[in-house]
Amino acid sequence: MYQILRNKRNGFSLVETIFSLIIISVAFSLISCTFWQIRKDNQQRNQIQQFYQYLDVLESDNFQFTVVKCENNNVELHSLKESKNYNLKKYKNVIKLSGENGGYMPLIMNIKSAQWFLKNHELFSRVVIGEKQIEAKIKIPEQR
Repeated sequence: MYQILRNKRNGFSLVETIFSLIIISVAFSLISCTFWQIRKDNQQRNQIQQFYQYLDVLESDNFQFTVVKCENNNVELHSLKESKNYNLKKYKNVIKLSGENGGYMPLIMNIKSAQWFLKNHELFSRVVIGEKQIEAKIKIPEQR
């Protein structure tokens, strides 16, 4: 009878411990994948939102821009409201609007490429954000 009581142990065996560690690691990897996917979705949503804010600034009545000169990576704009010239350009991975006297306003961050071109006296913008290429007609007339 002494041997029977001695073989009953309290606590975990090695197999139970390994099994519980496997379950914990699977749960942790599922949680981390879920958070990664949520973060990626939010980042894409923010980038699209930045693009629409970029269009809103350029088409705003606060500036009333006209296009003076358009090159592939640089657009020179003139504000009728402020009587100032501005440059819209891609610098590294940011589209920024800068004034003649220095200073700039970042409009879209983390882009891969940006191009501007005139077609029928209207400005078009083509921006690659992540894996998406977005093209839009910007309602800014060409200065004549």
